[in-house]
This record gives sequence, C-alpha cells and structure tokens, in this order.
Amino acid sequence: MEGLESTDGPMIIGVQCHPERRDSTPGAFERLFSVFVDACRGAAGSKVRRQPAGGTRPVR
Repeated sequence: MEGLESTDGPMIIGVQCHPERRDSTPGAFERLFSVFVDACRGAAGSKVRRQPAGGTRPVR
C-alpha cells in the first residue's frame, strides 16, 4: 500500500491499494474508507442515502 497526506485542505488523503485483496490491504483501510464516506455525506448536505448491498435501482 502506498499513501500520502496533505495539510492544505480539510481532507486530502491519497492511497493506492487493492481493497478486494484482503491479504495485501491493511485493516485500517476500512476505517479510512468510512471517514471518506462520512466526509462525502457531509459535503452533500446529508442528501446521500445508502442503498442496500447489491440493491441498485435501474436507471431509466
């Protein structure tokens, strides 16, 4: 895994890894992803809603 971080903004973090490969992805990646999702929700004004896993709606 490679990573970088900056103090120039409210949240600037870059990582490169393969989350689908549990053997090469640190367990802390899940926490980092959760923080990212929470920040996105906050930026969207909490208008983003979760969909059930595997449950996508068809786009028409």
